[in-house]
Amino acid sequence: MSLPFTGGGRRCGTCRYYRSSPIPGQGWCTHPELVKPPAMVLVKARELNCARPLAEVPDRWEPADPRLTAAPPPPLRPRTLPVASTAPLAASRPIPPGDAAGEPGPVAELGGTAPMPAIDETTPFEPEEGPATAGERSPLGTPVPPAAPEPANRRLLWLVLVPVALCLVLALAGGVGLMVTGGFGSGLLQLATPTPTRPAGIPAVALRDFRLQSEPRMESQPRSVVRQGTRLLLINSAGGEILDPALPEPSKWYLVRTADGTAEGWAYSGWVQR
Repeated sequence: MSLPFTGGGRRCGTCRYYRSSPIPGQGWCTHPELVKPPAMVLVKARELNCARPLAEVPDRWEPADPRLTAAPPPPLRPRTLPVASTAPLAASRPIPPGDAAGEPGPVAELGGTAPMPAIDETTPFEPEEGPATAGERSPLGTPVPPAAPEPANRRLLWLVLVPVALCLVLALAGGVGLMVTGGFGSGLLQLATPTPTRPAGIPAVALRDFRLQSEPRMESQPRSVVRQGTRLLLINSAGGEILDPALPEPSKWYLVRTADGTAEGWAYSGWVQR
């Protein structure tokens, strides 16, 4: 507890154990009973930081200048409150002239207290008007509406509504995620699934002019005419009508397609060369 400086000489700045510091208005306390050397405590010069009003020794102040003979402050004593008197109030005296007009009267000029005015016990007590309650009328004559009731179990309501709102948000987010994932996944599936293409076949060349057949025999319905030297693709093979017994496989026919894909049909093995 430190006491502020009130103009006397008893303060840290006038103590013999006070050492100045670079901080304005503050310094170091080096009292051997308060600080163990070489330690120092930062104190304010205009206060008495070692003051202990209730202790046997109020402070540890020692004058730096022998001319300072400020006496230590007396210890504080508990303050007692005056007991209210039970005697009846004495008859009031008239107010001295001048007090009613706001000017100091003879009692005030002497530094005393002006007497209390007489109490009129015949005046009825009127309670102060408080705020109008529901059902009454305001000073303007309009009825006061009833106050809105406070919501009951507000905390319970929040505990119920917040999880429900979170569930709805998560459900909506999950549905959108599934839609996005489904669309993205289908797109990836379409990209990953190759478009079916017609088999390329084995390259071959027509050795003569011939007409493609709908079946591996000459009596079938004829199709497009293939000229000698046309590039073909051999797609499949099957046994059919024998046209040249001297061939290694006289009954072999090829299902061929032109390289540009404009014609397709059966051709005898002796008409093409692989």
